[in-house]
Amino acid sequence: MFYSLEIIASVVTEPKARFMKKVEENVYLSVSVWAGKAHPEDEIIRFQVRERKGDEWSTKYEMSIYRSSDGHFTELKSKNQ
Repeated sequence: MFYSLEIIASVVTEPKARFMKKVEENVYLSVSVWAGKAHPEDEIIRFQVRERKGDEWSTKYEMSIYRSSDGHFTELKSKNQ
């Protein structure tokens, strides 16, 4: 009896750049820049305002912008829209 074992490697991606700043008590602004999936030379710039209460985080505001390699910017729909 033969068994087939297929291993699928999960790819963990990291942002090209990330910045976080505390703007109020327990409120943080973060900006991250990600490579585009279909075109790695393009970028997705993501802004988030998050609040921490104890061990829990909640997103108060988020916005993502797609920047193509030729310099055009497009706002992307939020996951919550």
